[in-house]
Amino acid sequence: RFPKEKHLLDDLILQKVCKLSWIEPQNIIKGQSQFNFDLVMPDVNNYFKLIRNEKSPRKKLINLENIFSSINRLLIFNGVTKAGVDDQIPLLTYCFIKTRPIMIYTDCKFMELYIGEKKNKGEDNQLAQMTTICDFIKGVSAKSFFNVDEEEFNRKSQDAFTEYMENYFEN
Repeated sequence: RFPKEKHLLDDLILQKVCKLSWIEPQNIIKGQSQFNFDLVMPDVNNYFKLIRNEKSPRKKLINLENIFSSINRLLIFNGVTKAGVDDQIPLLTYCFIKTRPIMIYTDCKFMELYIGEKKNKGEDNQLAQMTTICDFIKGVSAKSFFNVDEEEFNRKSQDAFTEYMENYFEN
């Protein structure tokens, strides 16, 4: 069992992600808003759900790898042939915000803990990138995005969270 603090971090991350549902690609991806996220969003959403539902840390990691493969496919489709972390992280962060993965921080820590030394360098980098995105989301502010001022950020975030909560309690 994981300490309650990790679950509280997951709750905080989900709450912040819900507040960010209004974010557009141009707010997070500098100069590259031409990406057609519809090409990968269904797959990415499905892989995040599989990570949450899988019991095996190895299978969780395979789904994490599939998320990165989807992001790389999107980059290649847009002519970026040698994608690095600087290319992947903004796209992955946008997908993360739009798909609202549940308990991803706890799942990443679970994968790190139970796979330990058995993971390869690629898996280690992917876990580190996902943890970086979780940390980014935890500390997000208007200054974290392009073309967003503080007042607009606060207003849109509050409106998005209110809408999320209204929908949550309706269902």
